[in-house]
Amino acid sequence: MERLRIKPRSNWQAQVESTGFRFYRPEHEICWDESVCYVFKPHEIEALETATNEVQRMCNAVIDHVVHYRRYDEFQIPKSAWELIEASWQRQDLQIFGRLDFSYDGIQPPKLLEYNADTPFTMPEASIVQTQWREQVWPGKSDFSKIHQTLLKTWRAIETPIHLLTFEHPVKIESNINIAYYVETIRESGGIATTVPFSKLTWDGKYFRDQDNMAIQTLVKLYAWEHLIYDLLLLQKNEPKTQIIEPIWKMILSNKALLVLLWELFPDHPNLLPAYFHCEPLYNNYAKKPLFGRMGENITLREANGKVTSSSGHFAQGTPVYQQLHPLPNMDGNYPTIGSWVIGGVAAGIGIREDITPITNEDSRQVPYFID
Repeated sequence: MERLRIKPRSNWQAQVESTGFRFYRPEHEICWDESVCYVFKPHEIEALETATNEVQRMCNAVIDHVVHYRRYDEFQIPKSAWELIEASWQRQDLQIFGRLDFSYDGIQPPKLLEYNADTPFTMPEASIVQTQWREQVWPGKSDFSKIHQTLLKTWRAIETPIHLLTFEHPVKIESNINIAYYVETIRESGGIATTVPFSKLTWDGKYFRDQDNMAIQTLVKLYAWEHLIYDLLLLQKNEPKTQIIEPIWKMILSNKALLVLLWELFPDHPNLLPAYFHCEPLYNNYAKKPLFGRMGENITLREANGKVTSSSGHFAQGTPVYQQLHPLPNMDGNYPTIGSWVIGGVAAGIGIREDITPITNEDSRQVPYFID
């Protein structure tokens, strides 16, 4: 695994926009940076793919365990959701995508940092933007990006028209960029895709309905389940008839308590880090994360030498978990996180985000890579 400084394409902005990806933040750093790239050996990509499928297998075992022993309180999941989660898991309600974040240096086994299982971003960058860059800049090389084709195949398993939830608030522009990509892939797969603004979504006790009062058969959201439950009063006595993606059993996987149960059920697994609900076993060498944290907010990294790095955010009141600190590799003063995409339950490709701080956040840059 190597980091290279390279010259960006002279017209890279226009090229990126030609894919349909038009998300830029002029007030922050650019979110796609092709002045650098990473180079992987085939065995390193194989290690990431194997780790992804192995972690997904263990996550499924955690869901079985939580459902069987009803350990929802440790996840702070409200009791009114328990039966819906259990019914959804027993039906094996369809999952489409999730992103496992790993720390990986090409030498040690990939170590799971967290699972963005419910509202993952950065798919367009890891899919169509990455593929375009690799084909134009390194046409003789390959990458690990089966994301687009795997996504098309997964959408085809849905036989109903699909509604996709959009947001009107400017802060949610990244959500809408991802939704636009899903609309494109649904239509490319032969499906019917319609967007519905969040403010126009209604609930009739069985189905969600769109702005035209049409019953929604399948709803794709990038809105966290723990918020959806309360904002839309979903939890009624009657089981909802709208199929929601991601399914409600993803509440278990999108919660940082997952890290604790993974370590409890699979101690010493090479792709996992020790994690607990209290910090004492980690001897002041840990990453402190809120249960419902997202976007790298409210993270505290405490090193054994006493150095502390932290981030602010909106999750300060959340109950924390403590995970053994496993620093991201330092690559020329930058810290890369490997985002490994799970689509339809299997590994489908990776993306790389890097930052000059060891806490990856929503402003971290996505950078390309190739396999040599």
